[in-house]
Amino acid sequence: MHGPDKAVFPFDHEKVEMDFYDFDDTFQKVHELINKELKNGNPVYINISSASRIVLPALVLAAMLNREDGDIKLFYVEPEGYYEGQMLDRVFKCLDPDVDKDALFEELKELAGKIKNRGLAYRELYGRKRR
Repeated sequence: MHGPDKAVFPFDHEKVEMDFYDFDDTFQKVHELINKELKNGNPVYINISSASRIVLPALVLAAMLNREDGDIKLFYVEPEGYYEGQMLDRVFKCLDPDVDKDALFEELKELAGKIKNRGLAYRELYGRKRR
């Protein structure tokens, strides 16, 4: 295993650096990784949920060119909700001199609870998985 310890990634993985602003570099490295995994008899799962406009076509093309060689699945994960807008709304309310600070604090606690319970940024905030 390379890269972060098993506490962060509880599976074998390999860290490969690539230039996400360079389609050719991204495509070439992803294509090679997919090909290597398929030759080892492993299924390949590619999460395209947060791929950029350059990375997305590189991932899809690399997957399609290798699809005859094994099990490749592209998938998209849709979140239950986006909290960034709600968080920003609460932050900007802090600038209002007439805001009810107690009510705002309760709104922030409620939003923090939703984020904690649904897992959004939980690991980044607390450094571990939810219990």
